[in-house]
Amino acid sequence: LSFFSANDYYGAEKCLNQGLYYANKCNSRYAWLKIMNNYSVCYRKQEKLDEAIECLRQIETDDTTKLVMHYLNFGKTFTKYRQYDSAGFYYDKMLQFLSYNNVRIETKVSAYYALSNFAELQNDFQQALKYRKTYGWLENLVQDSLRKGNICHINKKYDYEALQNNMNRQIISNYRIEMMMSVVIIMVLT
Repeated sequence: LSFFSANDYYGAEKCLNQGLYYANKCNSRYAWLKIMNNYSVCYRKQEKLDEAIECLRQIETDDTTKLVMHYLNFGKTFTKYRQYDSAGFYYDKMLQFLSYNNVRIETKVSAYYALSNFAELQNDFQQALKYRKTYGWLENLVQDSLRKGNICHINKKYDYEALQNNMNRQIISNYRIEMMMSVVIIMVLT
């Protein structure tokens, strides 16, 4: 949510309340899970750690992509709560699913960054470095993908403009031919 980046937690909670209302009204389990996950992030960022944990405890899923994010948020919340044993428990559970192919690369980036920070807190600097290297490698993949996506977008825009220019030239050429034919007809008729 863009509210999180602006630290507008009141606005974020208001938006999440509306989303939760519609998720319940539409009976959408997927939307409800995403909203509860975002509630936990909102509460964690406001230091309302008990509320964050309560939101996370309500989430039940067996989808591996959601489990990774779920365990990651549990780990981050317990780390912020300074309950390192619980955080370690959830980070270990997250690691079991992190290598699955269906986990989004952005989630993996966030996970390895959190794991690196957690290993540092535990004074396991060798493991922290290993996680930080993986984080850096994955972050570079994401950045390369974004750059390639931007280049593709620019190429599509250029191709569209080139096509438009060709069509405009064809229209102008046809217009010139029509003008010349009109002049010839006028000269013949006069």
